[in-house]
Amino acid sequence: MKEFDDFVRYHGGAMTEEPPFRRYRVGGRSGRLLWLRGATPVPESALRRGDCVLAESALPEMVREKLRARGVDWLDLEGKTRSREGSALTEELALYLGRYGVRLPRDA
Repeated sequence: MKEFDDFVRYHGGAMTEEPPFRRYRVGGRSGRLLWLRGATPVPESALRRGDCVLAESALPEMVREKLRARGVDWLDLEGKTRSREGSALTEELALYLGRYGVRLPRDA
């Protein structure tokens, strides 16, 4: 994530910490990222439509259903999946991870 943060800054963007989120701003657009390390539970009440969840551990189907219902995007590294739709931040991060060989098929 440090390299992604540097990439964003290099392209004129900014990243600020708004615990438990990181807010990214690039070209007049902004998005919030919740980075879940390990088996951290998803704080569903803090999430809102358009947020992006980056999960290191697989997200159970029940959690993905709740995220879908709330309009929250996700990138699930261990589960090797991502949300069907994606905010600008979600799509940019997925492309960035793809440069390192991380391929996450879209949710059906």
